Amino acid sequence: MSRGPGQLQKAILSQLEKHPHPVLQNVLLWEIALERKEFEKTGETFRLNGEVIEEGRIRKSFEISFRRAAKNCSAAGLVYRNKAKITSLDEFIQLLPFITTRLEIFKLRFALLPMIRKYIESNPSTNLDPFEYQLEILEDENLSAYKELKSSWEKIERDILKLLGDRELRDIDLWLDNLCWGRYHFRGRKGNGILRIPSQTETDTEEEIVNQLRSLVERIKTFPEFKIGNAKKVLYALFEAPRHGKTKLTKDFRNFLFNEKEELIKSLPGDQEPATSLKYGRYHDNYLERRKFSPLLDQLFDRHIFRELTFIRSAAYFFFKGMNVSGQVILLAFCPICLIVFLQ
Repeated sequence: MSRGPGQLQKAILSQLEKHPHPVLQNVLLWEIALERKEFEKTGETFRLNGEVIEEGRIRKSFEISFRRAAKNCSAAGLVYRNKAKITSLDEFIQLLPFITTRLEIFKLRFALLPMIRKYIESNPSTNLDPFEYQLEILEDENLSAYKELKSSWEKIERDILKLLGDRELRDIDLWLDNLCWGRYHFRGRKGNGILRIPSQTETDTEEEIVNQLRSLVERIKTFPEFKIGNAKKVLYALFEAPRHGKTKLTKDFRNFLFNEKEELIKSLPGDQEPATSLKYGRYHDNYLERRKFSPLLDQLFDRHIFRELTFIRSAAYFFFKGMNVSGQVILLAFCPICLIVFLQ
């Protein structure tokens, strides 16, 4: 049976009917590939959560045909495609499994990524400075907004410096922390400090600075980069992502996964017990340091998740939603299938 662009375009449009909101293009790729079994084996077979898994990938020829068909659908006005970034940890957990063409990585991510939430709950240290990455991202991707915030900070900084000249000031350490925090984020100075907005103040000057700091924080939170930074802050506690080289799980998160999913981890290809297993038993302090983990674990994450990704949606939705009420009623009368779009 021919798998020409025409058939794939129909398959894409059919799958889009199941998604009431814009969907990651790779989600459609996987849904259609799984339905048609468009895979090729590339390695060994192993068991994952009781399921027999073959190391393999989506057939390259199918992937190329799919992307061509999606592009043709867009050119024909049948779908809308746009680039966007993932802005929350929940989206990351939900969509990362699809940012690959390898079957074993796809399955492994579905099995292990939900453990991120449990790890965060048991490790409060992942929630230290809420602005550790947010302002860095803002400076890189929204410079005008960053300059606006920097200008606001410069006024606050001058006021704090005047405040520190008051010999009767009690909370000197607190205001020094706030000063160091702002100078680190907006002036590139060393010693990042901690943002500590006092709940109570003793003077009108302190109260005015507190109001300025609160206003600055609320302004930062309005930018989408703030949400991206929140996700990065947590994720960088789970894996290392050097500019050049492969991603790698942190030891703490890797060991956490092993303690939570021991049987699953041991079932992965390449996993080995310590050579001196009698000396380093399961509960020995050096056991986890001595054992060899599967290389697949370090592929649990992908640096590309922070880039702009392609999302896709049926053009029929925008056509219907763009009509006035009278037009929608008439169309519903002659085309009951549009009721599905209306209810969405």
